[in-house]
Amino acid sequence: MDLLVAAPPAPDNTAVDSAQPARKVVARGNLDVQQTYQFDLDTGRVTQNDADFWFEAETATARYLTPQNGAAMAVSTQRVDYQVCAAANFSTQRFPVDRLPENRFFCVRTSRGKIAIIKLREQVGPSPGTMKISFVRWE
Repeated sequence: MDLLVAAPPAPDNTAVDSAQPARKVVARGNLDVQQTYQFDLDTGRVTQNDADFWFEAETATARYLTPQNGAAMAVSTQRVDYQVCAAANFSTQRFPVDRLPENRFFCVRTSRGKIAIIKLREQVGPSPGTMKISFVRWE
């Protein structure tokens, strides 16, 4: 499920390609998502309504980052940009939280079809944990 990336990000976080116009960053920030909570990258907040992802906990040790409402993701071990994420092979499968080291990147397609990047700022601790992420979303 890992997405291998060779392209470095554009310095201003926009995709620069002569064939396509640059994409504008419309949202960025940090979220601290408590276990069992959901978050929405279209609005940039932790929420229970119209969320893109869920910090799902089946048990204290079986915990997942789970896409919701049509959102999808692709995992990367390297830094990514808009162009790389727009071309990613997205999946709606959940990803085990215990396999999430800090500085892991996810390309995301939100429930509204927007492209975003999530970066895990630090490893999620034992249950009940908090998932600390940074995100960038394009128009």
